[in-house]
Amino acid sequence: MNDTPLLKKTPLGMGRLRSLQTLSKVIIERSNGFKVSDLKDMLNLQGELHINGLEKVSNPQQAMDANLDGKKGLVRLKMEWSNVFDDSRNSILEYEVFEMLRPPTKLNLLIIYNYGGMKFPSWFVGTSFDKLTMLIIRDCSKLVDFSIGLMSTLEYLTIYGCINLVSVRENEINVGSSNRKSVLRVVHFSGCCSLESYKCPNTLEKLSIFCCKSLTSVIMSTTSQELPSSLRSLEVDDCENLKSLFHEEQLQSLTCLEEMRITTCENMNDSFPCGLWPPNLRKLKIEELKKPMSEWGMQNYPNSLVHLDLYGKNSGVTSFAMEGDEMNTAASTSFLLPPSLTHLTIWKFKDVESISEVVQHLTHLQQLTIWWCPNIKDVPKSTSSLMVEIYG
Repeated sequence: MNDTPLLKKTPLGMGRLRSLQTLSKVIIERSNGFKVSDLKDMLNLQGELHINGLEKVSNPQQAMDANLDGKKGLVRLKMEWSNVFDDSRNSILEYEVFEMLRPPTKLNLLIIYNYGGMKFPSWFVGTSFDKLTMLIIRDCSKLVDFSIGLMSTLEYLTIYGCINLVSVRENEINVGSSNRKSVLRVVHFSGCCSLESYKCPNTLEKLSIFCCKSLTSVIMSTTSQELPSSLRSLEVDDCENLKSLFHEEQLQSLTCLEEMRITTCENMNDSFPCGLWPPNLRKLKIEELKKPMSEWGMQNYPNSLVHLDLYGKNSGVTSFAMEGDEMNTAASTSFLLPPSLTHLTIWKFKDVESISEVVQHLTHLQQLTIWWCPNIKDVPKSTSSLMVEIYG
């Protein structure tokens, strides 16, 4: 019963199928419908289970009777409340219900949608989920604080649309002397507009942060020894109060970083960019930072940089030139391009009138894409070695 968004009812009597092993979805109802407690005797369930309609559970005892933690064969669990947050929702009751919905400890995937409590239950922090690798939390709009707790095997964390979430903490509880360390590889935050800061574990390989309006800092480390040298991809978009990502001198220690996207961060310290970049960076997208592009000057990009995506609104840039060209670097309103590029995309450079001359010097360029640059008159034509696309 996967991918059945219009399904509104689970047949009565389903709970008496005690030998049932596969039941991918149940829908909780009020009055005479299917109750969460009807799951009580279905101890042979295996694989995945999606419980929808948890906002209709009116008594925490029903949640306890569901005996989720007795279903040892479950490895993927999705708990879903309604996405309508009105006066019928009771955050205290939802917390008490969630507290009773203790899942089996051998899950490898846990998804939580639209939970209305301000905090997660005690079992979430205090239970050792030693198989859990992926956790997705979405649209829990009243959630204020979150801790990963004992999820020592967690590799993928996504938190989306938790608009009141202020802090995210990791592994603050240890088992006596095991000294468990984070193994988080991928972290994604989106629409968490109250989140103020985040400190990355040094195991991180991919970090994405979108639309977190209150975020002021992303702490990569407190010392260079803790730097997440495994980081391969960094994306930060629409974080209007973000002031810093890391100490600029640490950038060159990110030897695995290949993709960087930093966009719409208007209050980023104007010391960034400072001309220091990860030594193996391949793809870079930059737009709307505090420091105007016309003031960037020589950046000394690594030779590995082949994809560059630039957004020119309010940049002050009137032309493009090549890094190392002494005649052009003297023009304060020129943006200097690295000669290693194979792909170049430019957006909304309304004051730029010429592009062909600099393209002639980009001898490795394979694709040029131009979006909404109305005053560029000398656009080169596509050839067998260069694809040119123009939009707007």
